[in-house]
Amino acid sequence: MAQQRDPAVFYDEEECLGFGVFVAELELIVGSSRDKKPDQIQLLELLQKLAASIASADGSVLKQHQKRCEAALYNVVYKGPSAVACHLAAVCLSRLYTAGDLLPLFSRINSLQTFLQDKSNTASEGVRLCVMDVLAHLNSSLGRYLATTTVESMAIATKALAKGSSPAMKMAGLRLTACVVEGLPNLDRNTPAVQAAAWKLLDKQAKDKTSDELRGAAAGVLAAICWSGGAFFWSSAGYYAEEALRLAVAVVEDAAAAQATREAYALALADLAAAAQPSNIALATALEAETKPAKKQQLEKVAGSIFKAALVQPLLDAAVQGNKDVCMAMSLAWSSYAYSLTGPGGQPDSQALVALALKAVDMLEIASKATAEAMPKGQSPHDAHNIGACLSGGEMPVPTAAVIYFIRAHIIQRLPEQGQRHLLAALARATSHAIAPPVIVAALEGCGVLLEQLGELHDEVAIKAVEDAAMSKLSASSTVSPWHNVQHAIYSS
Repeated sequence: MAQQRDPAVFYDEEECLGFGVFVAELELIVGSSRDKKPDQIQLLELLQKLAASIASADGSVLKQHQKRCEAALYNVVYKGPSAVACHLAAVCLSRLYTAGDLLPLFSRINSLQTFLQDKSNTASEGVRLCVMDVLAHLNSSLGRYLATTTVESMAIATKALAKGSSPAMKMAGLRLTACVVEGLPNLDRNTPAVQAAAWKLLDKQAKDKTSDELRGAAAGVLAAICWSGGAFFWSSAGYYAEEALRLAVAVVEDAAAAQATREAYALALADLAAAAQPSNIALATALEAETKPAKKQQLEKVAGSIFKAALVQPLLDAAVQGNKDVCMAMSLAWSSYAYSLTGPGGQPDSQALVALALKAVDMLEIASKATAEAMPKGQSPHDAHNIGACLSGGEMPVPTAAVIYFIRAHIIQRLPEQGQRHLLAALARATSHAIAPPVIVAALEGCGVLLEQLGELHDEVAIKAVEDAAMSKLSASSTVSPWHNVQHAIYSS
């Protein structure tokens, strides 16, 4: 007896018709188009429904229609549809292999690689770009099964980045490189070699200043190497980690770089700092495999210094110079790094987040001192037209705003109540001991947000710390400190 459906309940079309119906409809669209591109509007609408039906279909139904669905989807891909339709086709294929039969994946990958490597192939660039996009997506989502095919995929990416290729082809080559690197497991035996090849490609593109888009895409490759553990970076006693660090910092501080490119490399710096954490399996494996004590000590030194060199020093230099663009980019880097600090079960590591917030505040203290030391000697880099010219009065508005935003949006919001109380007491102590106005302003702003979040305080230690901080700054000579102190004293009353 047919299952009765409640007429008062809305059912999606994907749920009512099912996977097989959409496969038949796709075959009809592909068959009616013959040698030309299918109607893109119909195709976009259908591929979205097909992707949704794959996620809800039973495994037996998927396997029953998988061969027909694969043939129709690859037929669409080889006709060079729009970029959006090509991406949807790739999504359908990856979901189909994940939920259905995985075995056909390997022959299909080989077919895609053969198509791209065939020198006698007369397909248009649009078709080749679409095929590369599908190959990249499959490597990104199913790369753990495709380790043996990475050499051919990297050869295709290298060919796409050769001299004389169009910007679109070079962009596709960098995207394929990033997806191949990202999809490989951290400890796969092919990972170091693939990452080494990827490093050569990104190093060349990052130093080429003719295209900001390609430089930004190269940052994605650098980030992908870090996401996959960075096994190549930890070889040769961390030499390539230092090279990657210098490369990314140079682009971040490059005045000619576009802001989007600068931010992309700042985020890559955050990923590099996250890869240098002791919890990284690739780093731990490299340290364990190193038999020479001197090289092992050098690797430990490099890994231990990356956080300061990648996140603290660039923001510190930008703060002293009053460089607004770099400060904004580095605030994104600090925010990205904060999300890598997780404990058991993927929950935020409260202790590490509190320590990170205090490091950001301490950075303002160091920057303020460096600026004060430069001023009497006439070495201040500021002028009347610079946004940081007010540093002569001890204020640092741009880096202070960056630190306040970072603490408020990416530290306080992720901390549980107990962690927020610890941070409140720590910021109150920092306020009591601070002299530089930027530190006082940032710490008091953080205290104010925390007092709003927590409401009434019952922790005597935290209450005493906040009261001491308030009283110590009410009589301060700086006009900034009393104003902020009175503002936040209202919150605590």
